[in-house]
Amino acid sequence: MSHIETHTLLIPEDDAAYIPVHIDDAEEPLEVEVRFHEDEEGSDDKNKPKTGMSIEGEKDRAIVTFMNWNKPFGSTLQKPISFASSEEGDEVMLMATASKSGGIYLLNIQFLKKEAGSE
Repeated sequence: MSHIETHTLLIPEDDAAYIPVHIDDAEEPLEVEVRFHEDEEGSDDKNKPKTGMSIEGEKDRAIVTFMNWNKPFGSTLQKPISFASSEEGDEVMLMATASKSGGIYLLNIQFLKKEAGSE
């Protein structure tokens, strides 16, 4: 796996960030839109919102939504997540960690490339 780019961003809670990811073999950058979403807090442990992530793809754009990543000490992906493919068939992956203080998210996001055919 090889490193593509790393970004550290401060994102207001009702806003989104747009990151152009420059992949070696692509003519145009892949645009990644990053959003945060929070579910309403339940009154007991059973109804606590679960932390998660969703990825939606459009032609040359990916929308990554981090759900309930609002812990002051942060949430982290435990392994790289594949979310796109390059023109050469390589996997484009991401790793992220985020925390929230007041109305601001601090996001560290790293983009990686796993070459086609590698384990």
